[in-house]
Amino acid sequence: MSQTSATYYLWKWADNDLPGQPNEVFSELLRGRLHPAVQTFDAQPVLHDLQATAEKRHALGEDWDWQVQAFDDVAHARFIFLQCPVVPLYGAFRHVFSKLVYTRDLSGYDEQSGNLIQCLLPKLNSITFGETPDEELCDIGADDLPVLLGRLSPEYDNPWARLGDRASNYVQCYAHHNGFAVEWLENHSLTDDTDNDLCRAGYAQHRNDGRRPRFRNELRIIDGELRTVKLQEFPHEELRFGDVLNIFQAFLRGESKPARYQWRNVQRDFEQAKRQQKAASHE
Repeated sequence: MSQTSATYYLWKWADNDLPGQPNEVFSELLRGRLHPAVQTFDAQPVLHDLQATAEKRHALGEDWDWQVQAFDDVAHARFIFLQCPVVPLYGAFRHVFSKLVYTRDLSGYDEQSGNLIQCLLPKLNSITFGETPDEELCDIGADDLPVLLGRLSPEYDNPWARLGDRASNYVQCYAHHNGFAVEWLENHSLTDDTDNDLCRAGYAQHRNDGRRPRFRNELRIIDGELRTVKLQEFPHEELRFGDVLNIFQAFLRGESKPARYQWRNVQRDFEQAKRQQKAASHE
């Protein structure tokens, strides 16, 4: 294998509400036992996809190898041991990998990082931070949020946090000197931030507030690539920390977007970024 290869363990989350810390699940599987948060699965469809993908990627000089660990046969697999190129945080190969595994309803473990594979889903939830994108904390509780969100500071280069659930929805916030910007996404694509239902929270806007929005450049994922997007920012969308905490806790409880806030769809900003990206590619 090349130096850019990595080792992954793919498994299937069980249909229950039990938490599954990746290190604990990994340790149990290596001992030949199933953690209560995972279940056996039929590996045959995944193996078919792996074979088809590997044949295409071999032409690019990539090495792929895998083994199935099962109780009786591949229809009752405990996990799949996979060696393939490193899955990056962003880019086309991340899209290839997530489509290959995520569409088969699998998750898994990255042996190099000692945590969940970044483009796959946790058992219950996970939170990541812009300053430490390789650090992913899984299956946190509501009591953890005040301390975790308290880590955010506008003095950081990437002052954001994202809390995602098992259905790939998420809520995220950005820390600015004038307050926090909070966004809520439902029915999310793992490879694109341009979903139609990404909304930004704001206070009830005063009808006499005629201040124009500012514009802020932020990095977002568009078609699997990290791009700069010019986002509108309205004064009433500068939230206090307590409101950020309330919104994150509502998401963690599985509730809908809190009705006490106004929610503005930011799809128009992303559509503009896509048009600019397309125009630049033709120059």
